[in-house]
Amino acid sequence: MLALTVLALAVPGACGGGDLAPPESADPSDDGLLADASVEVVGEPADSAGATAGDGLLADASVEVVGEPADSAGAGGGPSAVAAPEESPARSVFPVIDSDGPIARWTVEIVERVAHDPDAFTQGLEVADGTMYESTGLQGRSSLRSVDAATGEVTALVELADEHFGEGLTVVGDQIIQLTWQSGTAIVYDRATLTPTAEHRYDGEGWGLCLLDDLLVMSDGSDRLSRRDPATFELLGTVTLAAPGYDGRLDYLNELECVEGLVIANVWQTDRLLVVAPLTGRVVAVIDARPLMNDLLETFDRADINVLNGVAVADEGTLWMTGKLWPRLYRVRIAEAR
Repeated sequence: MLALTVLALAVPGACGGGDLAPPESADPSDDGLLADASVEVVGEPADSAGATAGDGLLADASVEVVGEPADSAGAGGGPSAVAAPEESPARSVFPVIDSDGPIARWTVEIVERVAHDPDAFTQGLEVADGTMYESTGLQGRSSLRSVDAATGEVTALVELADEHFGEGLTVVGDQIIQLTWQSGTAIVYDRATLTPTAEHRYDGEGWGLCLLDDLLVMSDGSDRLSRRDPATFELLGTVTLAAPGYDGRLDYLNELECVEGLVIANVWQTDRLLVVAPLTGRVVAVIDARPLMNDLLETFDRADINVLNGVAVADEGTLWMTGKLWPRLYRVRIAEAR
């Protein structure tokens, strides 16, 4: 049985606890203080249309006009017919992808900065119905928490039992599934209350997790992605990444986000994320997120700021990104590198 504590928080919080050496990086020390929870808007996203891809196949990025405005003169001299306004197509997170071209090279443009608990050793990040869910790691300090993305405020927190090192998470309907690093245990929670309701067992390590339509996609720190059943956690298959012409590392796949039929994978100990077609393993793009670390180092004099890890869909074609022990969340737009 899991020994967990549920805390309701009205102010930003942290797991607390002692400094234990994390297996994925040097032992960080932290000051336990949250950065200012105010939101600084530094720019508005540019209006653009992009293409999406799924399972290695690109969707058409063009917008098709399916009707013409009605003639202002109504039939028989009656009142004019007014066409119903068409909904604007949703903005893509990604720039246009050339399915036959080389691996795309992208970067991040900062749209917004929000305070983030600097004690949070972020291992998983996801937004569902306006609520951000975050999984944090470190032995004896791991947690599952809900966060107000507008302010960075931690609104609820569940502490994991000391034997569990929290890893990636994803929302599946009214449930949350959270991985653990070496416990071989995926913990299932009621999403509304963050109460644990079940557990799944798996072999090997757990690193990242996301939901792609009706399949879970999982990473284990290698260069492989596995597919699992969301209800039973049964292993359904694996794929190994391939990136012809790319000389960066393809292993150490960490936190994941499934979006528009593709998987965004953090690469541990780097400032890069890979965009992968999940059924073929083909890398279609590489995202250089160094502007985020540069921004942190220009603002904060902290030796314990750790690596990039955490990506989640925001809105208006943007993503949230953060890292382990980062005092900021960033809302970013993906753009072609110049």
